[in-house]
Amino acid sequence: MAGRSVPSDQPALSGREESMLTPGSSSRIQFRPFGIRVVDQSTGRGVPLVELTTVHGVRYVTDSAGWVAFFEPELMGQEVFFHVRSHGYEYPKDGFGFAGVRLRVIPGETVTIPIKRKNLAERLYRITGQGIYRDSLLLGQPVPKTYQPLAGGVLGCDSVLTAIFDGKIYWFWGDTQRASYPLGNFWTTGATSALPGPGGVDPEEGIPFDYFVGEDGFVRGMAPISRAGPVWLNGPIVLRDTAGREHMYAHYSVIDPKSSSFQAIERGLAVFDPQEQIFRRLEVFPEEALFPDGAYPILVSDNTGSFV
Repeated sequence: MAGRSVPSDQPALSGREESMLTPGSSSRIQFRPFGIRVVDQSTGRGVPLVELTTVHGVRYVTDSAGWVAFFEPELMGQEVFFHVRSHGYEYPKDGFGFAGVRLRVIPGETVTIPIKRKNLAERLYRITGQGIYRDSLLLGQPVPKTYQPLAGGVLGCDSVLTAIFDGKIYWFWGDTQRASYPLGNFWTTGATSALPGPGGVDPEEGIPFDYFVGEDGFVRGMAPISRAGPVWLNGPIVLRDTAGREHMYAHYSVIDPKSSSFQAIERGLAVFDPQEQIFRRLEVFPEEALFPDGAYPILVSDNTGSFV
């Protein structure tokens, strides 16, 4: 693919090519998308989750390498204005206050757009779900070696928690979607990955997960504590016993499936079974016990001992 760049101080670009569609043209059209890559102007790295929206509301979102594979048959070969928007980043505004760029979208060609980062931290990539490098694949662009197409059958996950246990990073997510049915995994999704360093993977390149899956290849529940409702974990922590052996604990909540406000019908403490690789109920808390959902553990010590 031919490539070109848009200077950061020049939010408009034009070229010449006829539209793909003409009166009486065949309805069979070859799929040749126009590649748009949005990069961090300070690092040159592709920026994920940048919205490129046409004036009539057709929205594309960059993949984890910063690519969009733009293909709208009526617009190919035309000049198209894209509003450019992304949280923590900014794009220059024109005289009318529009933050965006005008491009001649030519099939098979590519263009690079630099964007200014306001965030202190870089946005690197999405780690779970479908379509992580969707547009890169459509454009024939390279993807990281760590990329795992639809690993664990996961379309998307709720918020994530981690703990370092048994020399690995353990990852736990909430409600998880699958492609084959609207109801997925509601009993906590889990995976492990190697620690950075010797034997691990540079986080710059991505994180290859080893998901805990069932016989069908879809992620299985890590907290089959109750079938009365979804089971959410939070506050995972690893502690050592007097013999120096590690044990991983977490707070769990059994959620009332009929509650629109996600009320818990049971709360307690769970312990990880390293043989079965699941969390088991250790203790049920009394209803009046105050334990905030979504808590993160910290270790506190005073002259009477150490506490979580």
